[in-house]
Amino acid sequence: ARLRAPGERAFAQLKQWRIFRKTRCSTNRIGTIVQAIHTLLICENRG
Repeated sequence: ARLRAPGERAFAQLKQWRIFRKTRCSTNRIGTIVQAIHTLLICENRG
């Protein structure tokens, strides 16, 4: 549970931003963008 919590918080934040609704690029590029944002959010939450 300790390892899963930061990932769940990051995905909750992505859902709040509604990033998937506003994108107009290929699905491959969206995946890369989401991975980058997810990594940044996890690093931010760790302090």
